[in-house]
Amino acid sequence: MTENTDLIYTIPESRLQQSEVKRGVLQLYNYQAEGISAIQNAEKCLIEVHAGTGMGKTAVAVLSTLDSDTKTALMIYPTNELIENQQESIRKTCEMSGVEDPIIEIVHSSELRAMLNEERYRKKSQALASKLSPRPGKVKFVLTNPDTLHLILRLKYGGPQRYGHAVAEILSKLLVYTTLVIDEFHTYERRELASIFFDIALGRFMGYFKKTILLTATPNKGLESHLSKLASASDMVYPTPIASQISSTGRIVAHPVKLIIRSVGDDFNSQIVQYLLDRKQDLEKFRLENSESKNKFVPACIILNSVIAARALTERLLEEFEMTQIAESHGLVPQKMREITEEILILVGTSAIEVGIDFDTNILIFEGSNSPSTIQRFGRIGRHQPGEALFYSPEYVFNYFNEYVKEIKSRDEFVDLILDAYGEKDPGLWYLQSPFSIIEIQFTLEELAKYSELTESGGSFYSRSELFDFFEKIYPPNIDSKGIEDWVETIKSVDSSLVTLRSSQPAALVRDFVAQKRGLFPFYSSPVSRILRRAMKFNVYPGNDLKRKGKFLGTSKTLNSSAVDVAYDLFSEFSSHVSAGRKVCYVDLMGYMKSGYRSIKMSLAGNIPDHSSFRPIVGVNSPGLFGNDVGIEHVGDWVEIVDELFLGELYAVVDNLTAREIGWQVESYPIILGENWGRIFFGGNALVALAKYWSREINTDE
Repeated sequence: MTENTDLIYTIPESRLQQSEVKRGVLQLYNYQAEGISAIQNAEKCLIEVHAGTGMGKTAVAVLSTLDSDTKTALMIYPTNELIENQQESIRKTCEMSGVEDPIIEIVHSSELRAMLNEERYRKKSQALASKLSPRPGKVKFVLTNPDTLHLILRLKYGGPQRYGHAVAEILSKLLVYTTLVIDEFHTYERRELASIFFDIALGRFMGYFKKTILLTATPNKGLESHLSKLASASDMVYPTPIASQISSTGRIVAHPVKLIIRSVGDDFNSQIVQYLLDRKQDLEKFRLENSESKNKFVPACIILNSVIAARALTERLLEEFEMTQIAESHGLVPQKMREITEEILILVGTSAIEVGIDFDTNILIFEGSNSPSTIQRFGRIGRHQPGEALFYSPEYVFNYFNEYVKEIKSRDEFVDLILDAYGEKDPGLWYLQSPFSIIEIQFTLEELAKYSELTESGGSFYSRSELFDFFEKIYPPNIDSKGIEDWVETIKSVDSSLVTLRSSQPAALVRDFVAQKRGLFPFYSSPVSRILRRAMKFNVYPGNDLKRKGKFLGTSKTLNSSAVDVAYDLFSEFSSHVSAGRKVCYVDLMGYMKSGYRSIKMSLAGNIPDHSSFRPIVGVNSPGLFGNDVGIEHVGDWVEIVDELFLGELYAVVDNLTAREIGWQVESYPIILGENWGRIFFGGNALVALAKYWSREINTDE
């Protein structure tokens, strides 16, 4: 089993039993038939559907929508890549079940912005109302992201004071969408999970989404009691989750896979390049053999955790392969330019691939930082033919498999082993149950109550008493603020800035000179922190720097026509952020570090505890006589500009133990505390940090 420090296993094919139920030419699996029947037989339901990647979860939602009275559904996806990808899947399922020409509308910020430019809508609320408009007698699916749903339900499309009628129009059109589908539900964690849970509850209170379907590959058992309480308050049936069951007979849904596990090293990019060079003839052979494939095909796919790591790997690969043989799919490449052509041998990307593009591949190379991501990424191999997966794991996961696992008898067993190796994944239920989540909820409820009193149309949807009475059935009516009263007051002073679904970070519009030299698309949006940590040489300019904007626009004119359009879309989005007063800047980037990263430390004015465990320090970053309360502890022309991006932000400094328990996925920065250190979190992430500390040190019930 062990070969040159690699662990090698063969995971056999997976099969699902088919039922006797047919929809058109579709022969349903047992679990699909069971799920559709459960949804159809309930007037109102909240139901979970558990099945692996590529095993037909979406068909349950689509066919249930076709059975509904209105034949309409609002479908929520975690990424815009997945939204774009799912159009064809939904259309194909409809056609195979005998329904021709379903209407499929895509709704997200860039799409609405394009409608303002092309169709002369005056406001995004008008464009959104047009997208939601029902078509009598037609099947209609609206595909969007959780951010858009979040803003709709919280009345952010058309403010009540100036455009109350716009809000009323959008809400009235939403009533026809009796089915809500939330795909990849397992991808939501901590504050995002708490927010989308609240949005489901708010939608039900407002009379929407009689049937809510949660699709997931890796269910979270700890959430069941919360979902049960939500269903009870909403007068919905909450049945036992519908789950696929792998069988020894039936139709093949996943082909055999050779699995190679390696521990992540310091320079595993070099290992990946060498591995692919050794397999170059195989890649060319795979491309030739699959030239007539009905599925989108790429011989090798690489999924890394960081967009910067993905771009660095692409640059290494371009030293050995032709540019036409490499494609990228991640946040540094605009969605419209992520095309897989017939010459492509290698696709490099991040989670945009994990829950985005639907494709077939022979070789999958991936990092796995946690169990859900590892399971999701592994699900991308073996979907249409046998394949090979090279899994770069954390050292402790490698050691677990090396010591305890001699063989893997099925994909289900692999999932169980991954969960054991990583430890049960904590999706941050402690945030959902924390007073910091309740603070956000109470602020939102107060805002909604004000709207109901401001306009006649608002009051027609609900009253203040109805709103608060409903949510008291789901959440405790009062904040348990014992021991954290000072934090609560600080948070309430900036709560109007904490209304987004995701915890936002200062962002940069980047002009990448290295990418431009290699013929890659040179513009992208990136969190500033990624640039600071991985850029070798760069310059930073304020977001309102008109001269810099002109230089960026000048560079775009050298691109081909399709790339120019994409560039102008990026500039338009960036300009909207500047106009809205968001924290953004321009960056000229002259290259990334090939290995390692720059540690970006911050300093805090005032006394800091000089011991390893301390009560969090909470505040709002303000300017002072000798500089800001919080600032970057580095020397460079860029420091002052970047410091400005953090002004007015809520912050929380927590000890090392709290930071480790939260994990590296939540953005933070180190702060040196004498001989010890802590980490500082900003905005919504500060609430997450405080909730973690509270759940461990203050909440004595846990």
